Amino acid sequence: PQVTIKLTDKRRSTLPAGEYADPAVKGLQVRVRSAYGRRVHSWLLRYKWGGKPVRIALGDQSLSLADARAAAL
Repeated sequence: PQVTIKLTDKRRSTLPAGEYADPAVKGLQVRVRSAYGRRVHSWLLRYKWGGKPVRIALGDQSLSLADARAAAL
């Protein structure tokens, strides 16, 4: 399940595994998971296209919160 929280770059680095929505930009999410013994972050954008839900990847942990928000807009 997705959780909506106020995101910051610092807070993103301490989140446990899961999916978190950014209330500042509709549809923007960060997915946190463990892979190869380390935590990995992925930025995702959810929207509807032709009435169907779509989710695309915007970038990985090298993308800052500000850049992810800009890409989502």
